[in-house]
Amino acid sequence: IMQQQQRLAHILEIVQDLIALFILLAAELITFILDLVCLASRRGYLKLDK
Repeated sequence: IMQQQQRLAHILEIVQDLIALFILLAAELITFILDLVCLASRRGYLKLDK
């Protein structure tokens, strides 16, 4: 699980650098997207409280 979280964090860093987070979030892999959204929110890339 730790290795998976590290991979997810690395993916988030890459897509944030490419400003492609919203494009990636349109993917159909719901479990991956939910994990990515949670991580992005914790890092302040997304504001889910709106």
